[in-house]
Amino acid sequence: MAALYLVRHGQASFGTHDYDHLSSLGVRQAQQAGEYLRAMAAGAVRIVSGSLVRHRETAAGIARCLSDGQVEAARIQIDERFNELDVDSLIALVASSLRDADGTLATLLSGATTSSSSYQKLVKRVFIHWQALSEPLHPLETWSMFASRVREALADLIHTSRSGETTIVVTSGGVIAALVQQVLALPAQSAYGLLEVQMNCSITCLLHDRQRVSLSSFNESAYLVRTAASDEASASVLTYR
Repeated sequence: MAALYLVRHGQASFGTHDYDHLSSLGVRQAQQAGEYLRAMAAGAVRIVSGSLVRHRETAAGIARCLSDGQVEAARIQIDERFNELDVDSLIALVASSLRDADGTLATLLSGATTSSSSYQKLVKRVFIHWQALSEPLHPLETWSMFASRVREALADLIHTSRSGETTIVVTSGGVIAALVQQVLALPAQSAYGLLEVQMNCSITCLLHDRQRVSLSSFNESAYLVRTAASDEASASVLTYR
């Protein structure tokens, strides 16, 4: 069977004026992911990336590691279907319609730009509400539209994969959560739980042939600790945001 590794991007620049760039830690995480995948991959490797900056920077770090080894690394292919849903726009459109009887939502909104915890709690409330919407909030996708585009992207990769080929896809947590939910035939409501636990540069492995696809591992991040520099605290390389 062929292997498909879904890599969540490295740590981006939360709390800065431009989130969509890797932090210095994110750059190191991407290199560690490349070293790990170089050891895991055999034969030809195809690298696919979403078009967001944090995707492309992570993919470039992985590709550099692969090209330094014995693995035959292809050029990075960009596929916008692996882009994350526009979370910030979703918050802006959805938050105003949510009930806030006790003021909790207002508190989360005020702290979302500086507190990772507040931001994550806000995303949870908005995400769950968004999943239940039947009509799109223009110009954003519905959950159904989002799930369909990532499903089609995965199907195309499987259809064009050569026997035994390793494919590496650099994407975001929401995309990976939706794909795992679909592969395991879980209810759509389970997707947020799969999103919330994912580490930066965690790796999820799917094994497949042309007829079937199976989940081999989810949210693998222990390799980040194993490959961290000896003078680097183990916990510091494990991040959610």
